[in-house]
Amino acid sequence: RIQTHASRHCLSLGLMQESRALWEQAIASLNHQCTLHPENIEIADFLVQAQLLKVEWLCQLGDLEEAYRIALILITQIQVTQKNISDAETRQSLLCECLEHFSFCCHHLQKTQQELSALNELQRIRSGLLKADPDSVPLKTKYYELLVAMARNALKTGSMHRCAELYQEALKGFNDLHEQHRSNMSYWLSIGDILVHLGQTYQHLNNAAATQLTLSKALQVADWLAKEGSDSYVMQLAATKIIFAVSQSSAYQSQKLDLLKMAENQAKSLHHHSQDPAVNSLIREISQQLTQT
Repeated sequence: RIQTHASRHCLSLGLMQESRALWEQAIASLNHQCTLHPENIEIADFLVQAQLLKVEWLCQLGDLEEAYRIALILITQIQVTQKNISDAETRQSLLCECLEHFSFCCHHLQKTQQELSALNELQRIRSGLLKADPDSVPLKTKYYELLVAMARNALKTGSMHRCAELYQEALKGFNDLHEQHRSNMSYWLSIGDILVHLGQTYQHLNNAAATQLTLSKALQVADWLAKEGSDSYVMQLAATKIIFAVSQSSAYQSQKLDLLKMAENQAKSLHHHSQDPAVNSLIREISQQLTQT
């Protein structure tokens, strides 16, 4: 459990090699324990969690085909053994996490129908859990994250108005959570991400006023993240992504150069995390566009 937790922490900091070493050790150890104790469901569940971390690592690395393959195997394994599991809540939670990673892979691999099926199954499960415990903050958070994933799927299929509705619902949900739990800064990350994508959706709908207003709010969030999270890799990266995304909007064409320079300044604080392929790719893209501009 400690190895898995530490591996996830390293991954969130962009420390890819350290993260991999930890999940490899965890999987090897848990595989051995499962062989020795095949009847022990708790060990089997820990193994699934460690394998899910490998899936998450592969997604961040960009090896989506392998992540997709492993996630599909895990979903099948859980569904097959579901009837034999006494702790249904734990197994249901693992199934949801598998479906989340699987739908993410499907989204980026253009497997739109499989993604939609996984998201619909997730909504069925999460709606039931939330109905049983409507005041649960973790369940609300997961449900609003699901709405964001469903919005992205709707955008891909051309259902623009449905996409906007889902983003608006998710935004309202995260705003409510933020009002209730102001000390939890992670909600700002979700709010900033949604504002960027909602602004892009309004642009697709040719609603210039809504695009400008929404992306302006996104920049406000980026400014807050940069200031309040000056010593946080996660918050600095989020601020950089928001500023760069806004710079790509036609609504901010006249300010593109200034925004790219802002994004470049933010990105400089991330240089020492050079293992993270996503960060390196972002920095290269910013530099390339600055040169062209």
